[in-house]
Amino acid sequence: MEKRLNPTLDPKRITICGGGNGAHALLALLAKNCDCPLILYLPLEDEFQRFQQAKDRRIPLELTFQDEESIMHTEKLSITQNPKEAASADLIILVLPAFAHKDVLNALAPYLQ
Repeated sequence: MEKRLNPTLDPKRITICGGGNGAHALLALLAKNCDCPLILYLPLEDEFQRFQQAKDRRIPLELTFQDEESIMHTEKLSITQNPKEAASADLIILVLPAFAHKDVLNALAPYLQ
């Protein structure tokens, strides 16, 4: 039986804030375990450009567990630097160093419901 997100938590869109290793792993896990669109919010220009180039070249994100591999094809992924677009999700997850939380939350705050 395939694992899915908890049915009581049924987001229509999920935003991941951050572009580091934790965000990579979470994106692959979410792509495998939920069918909703995923948004990657990358306010830093260099991270945004790297991810956008990988998406443009259709390079999948891969996550390897001990006994299985999870591959996320980037068609499900929107990449943005726009906090309004990032805040439009039902679930927003910060996968950032603690020092970056304040700036990201301040950018998102005006658009949160």
